[in-house]
Amino acid sequence: MPRTPATVHAADDGATLIELLMTVAILGIAFAALVGGMFTFSFATSQHQHQAAGAEYIRQYAEAVAGTAYVACATAATYVPATFAVPVGWVAAPMVVTYWNGATFVAVCPPDGGLQRVHLSLSDVRDSESIDIVKRAP
Repeated sequence: MPRTPATVHAADDGATLIELLMTVAILGIAFAALVGGMFTFSFATSQHQHQAAGAEYIRQYAEAVAGTAYVACATAATYVPATFAVPVGWVAAPMVVTYWNGATFVAVCPPDGGLQRVHLSLSDVRDSESIDIVKRAP
């Protein structure tokens, strides 16, 4: 059977330019979504590691302050621990010592009731961590 132009055309069917452009566009969108997801994952992981490090630093700071001896009517400078060095890139805010007066914690030391709350804070450009510890007279 001889070949007619209609049968030749049907045998040579290929992808049109529009089909190829649509395929490239779909692949480009999928690739952009994949790269965006990888960037988001990387950023979130970095942020979590930084927050976990900050939480560890503030715990070490609190343990060092808790290990110092109780001082009646102490000031912020009284409880600066010798065993804790502020990590590079972090800043320790001045600690705040408040005193128990029998009903609440106050900023002015009444006759010492044997209970003090010490507020500690560490911060850097991306994060801030704080904790309160309570010191009791022996």
